[in-house]
Amino acid sequence: MLQRIIPLIAFLLLVSQRAEAGCGDIGFLILRSSAVKVSVYKPFIDEDCVRNGTFVFGNIDYNPLTANQIRDFELLQSVAEELALQSARGIVIFAYSETGKFAAKLASQNPHIKALFLMDPVDGTPPFSSPKRFPVFLDANFPVLNIPATILESELGPKFKRLGHSCVPENMGPSRFYKHIEPSKLTRVFMKDLGHADFLFRSGPNIVELMCGSGPLTNSAAFEKVLNQWKSFLERMSREL
Repeated sequence: MLQRIIPLIAFLLLVSQRAEAGCGDIGFLILRSSAVKVSVYKPFIDEDCVRNGTFVFGNIDYNPLTANQIRDFELLQSVAEELALQSARGIVIFAYSETGKFAAKLASQNPHIKALFLMDPVDGTPPFSSPKRFPVFLDANFPVLNIPATILESELGPKFKRLGHSCVPENMGPSRFYKHIEPSKLTRVFMKDLGHADFLFRSGPNIVELMCGSGPLTNSAAFEKVLNQWKSFLERMSREL
């Protein structure tokens, strides 16, 4: 009888410890496009879960004249390795738009990456896409990721056209990512009334909003929806990792 009780007690203690663990020893890699100000990410990194863990920014050059995303990816690999040394429970990657493809590619190569939170991810942005500056990462040979991944998809993103194209092309947006994530690990969230720019905390017009458009909601109402999804995701990760 005692032999049965002791393993049960040990299991209950483990579950209890994990439930109370919060986000200590979790690393958060916040991928940031050079087109987006650092201040835009403040509401995300101010969450208690992130502050109790360790977070770093991974910066990606999005200037069509100077971008070299192969170079940027190599730099991000080093950033992720450094963060892994401080993150015993693994790394969570937060990514928006074009940086989403970097998150997926890093996860395909680095076993320390345990979860993804992708906001309207994009893999290649015409007319800028090129083999070096804006290469496609999730091609036919890209593997299926077997880690928890939450993807927020804008309802209106593909419908806004600037310079003859959309910031979230149908064939290069979230649908491109769905087929590369194990279905049982994928959480899809359809963000009704949101455009591509509505995933950002904005106090006024900015280049992303001018190029990609926003939906009918006020800035604050739209962003509240996004931030609530991030909070829910963090709560889940605090228990599961």
